[in-house]
Amino acid sequence: MSENENIKNYDLRKSIERLLWRFSKDENEKTKSFYPNTNDLKALQNITTWIGRQKSETITNNQLFAKLYLYHFTDLMRKYDAIAFDVIIEKELSSLLDRPLESFFKAFYNDLITRQFETNNIRRLEKGLMPIDEDEFKANYPYEVAKTQMLNVITEALNRLS
Repeated sequence: MSENENIKNYDLRKSIERLLWRFSKDENEKTKSFYPNTNDLKALQNITTWIGRQKSETITNNQLFAKLYLYHFTDLMRKYDAIAFDVIIEKELSSLLDRPLESFFKAFYNDLITRQFETNNIRRLEKGLMPIDEDEFKANYPYEVAKTQMLNVITEALNRLS
């Protein structure tokens, strides 16, 4: 963490402590009544500035995620003929993002095998050859190989686009 970040975090901590102190209860467990002063307003401004900076930095540091999120969000708006920020879209996206990464690899592999298997057998039939068995096809293109290749594609995209 840089010195500048330490100062910002220190200012944030001091600002929060100040407001917590101002809103604390007295010895009779009653909330103190007070008029906000310049220090109180400065503390609140520090907190809102920090929140704004965090939001901005989060998007800046996660451009690829933001792009894909917006792309899929737009697709779901079309799918459900919904307006922006419809609950169904947010629920579906949250459900999708809650899933473990491994489940996406498995879905990718299953789809890949189905499409490749069908395409390969259509080509074989067109050439007058016998179609091959799905298990034989999977043995020639195992899950770990497909996953490793997809991880390489993802890593290359991240390196190129980040």
